[in-house]
Amino acid sequence: MPAIVDVALTVTAGALAGYFVLQYADVRSAYPSNMSGRALAIFNTSMFLGVAAMQWASGIAASAAGAQHAEPVSAAFWIIATLLVAGTAAFALLPWPTGTQRKFFQE
Repeated sequence: MPAIVDVALTVTAGALAGYFVLQYADVRSAYPSNMSGRALAIFNTSMFLGVAAMQWASGIAASAAGAQHAEPVSAAFWIIATLLVAGTAAFALLPWPTGTQRKFFQE
């Protein structure tokens, strides 16, 4: 793989990874001010649990692939990609509170 592809993929991953910070603002705006502290605490905990679950699942996939004499890193990456797509789909299909709109879909 040419070095420019590696650099482009690294920059793209870095730019996309920074968007999780915007989710804190989304969580804060989704709840009334008297509940925002609890909502942010639960969200922060779920972020850490999600990372832990991702590491656990990719480890199981890598171990299973190694036992089948397949490439363990590829299996781990496929599990990560699958879980990221599932999480994105779940977020896109979340119900929103009555009276609010998804601002990122408006023109």
